[in-house]
Amino acid sequence: MRSFYFKYNIKLSHIASGRGIVTDVHITRTLDECELFLMIDGVANIRQGNEEYVLNKGDYLLTERNIEYGGSGPMSGEFHWLHFAYHDGEAFFADEPPVGEYLQIPKRGHLCDGDALSVLDILIEQYAKNDSKKAVTDALVRALLIDLSKSVDGVAAPRSKDKRFQPIIDYFHCNPHINDFHDVKGMAEFFGYNERYLIRLFKKNTGMSPHEYLTEKKILRAQEMLADSNMAIKEIAGILNYDYYYFMRLFRKATGMSPTEFRKRVIPDWGPYVSQHIIDYGKVGKPDNDGDK
Repeated sequence: MRSFYFKYNIKLSHIASGRGIVTDVHITRTLDECELFLMIDGVANIRQGNEEYVLNKGDYLLTERNIEYGGSGPMSGEFHWLHFAYHDGEAFFADEPPVGEYLQIPKRGHLCDGDALSVLDILIEQYAKNDSKKAVTDALVRALLIDLSKSVDGVAAPRSKDKRFQPIIDYFHCNPHINDFHDVKGMAEFFGYNERYLIRLFKKNTGMSPHEYLTEKKILRAQEMLADSNMAIKEIAGILNYDYYYFMRLFRKATGMSPTEFRKRVIPDWGPYVSQHIIDYGKVGKPDNDGDK
């Protein structure tokens, strides 16, 4: 199946988003951006190119840019929609998995759980309250796609041309905490290679040493935990088998900011908007009954 592939650190731009209830055929158009449909309830019929998609509760569809799409039949139900853009070279659609480490979202699929819907709700609410928070909204779009890539049924690990390296990719794709290794020697023993051979294997396939690769994975995992949980930074350091102060230095070196600064950047401060939200509750987020976004 055709899928959307993107790097973990991709830069995305939020364009528009919302939630609607429609009983009409979706308009037909061609856009230089992607649209994500997430079905809350009911059924939607969408066509893009020569393919037709029937979406039911829990299903999603991610449209490709610059290819005409629209309704192939009446939509009857409730759904989230999100328009976003990305730079060439940072993401792409393809029929086969590319070589390298990319996150994957099949073009059409079913969610394992509702996490992606919850993240999108936050994005829509934040955008409706204050559209000057562009950096926050863009970060939430990225968080949504990352969450979606992990919530879809049947997403496989990236593929490598080197069959010897594939078990290593599979391990890092499936193990969330990466706690099995304390040094390169232990990693080599885990995968059944001697230390020198493992170093050559990593250099050939990633351009990094095993230690550099492991550190990168741990920092990415730390970013996920900072964005997706309220765990203390010291607790995150412990989960990743790092001394707290060493973790702080390592994180700043890798990202250019402290873990606290990173968390503040990707998670909006809701305090200033709470009272305004109460006042404006009836003014935002109302469904567009004619389906024209």
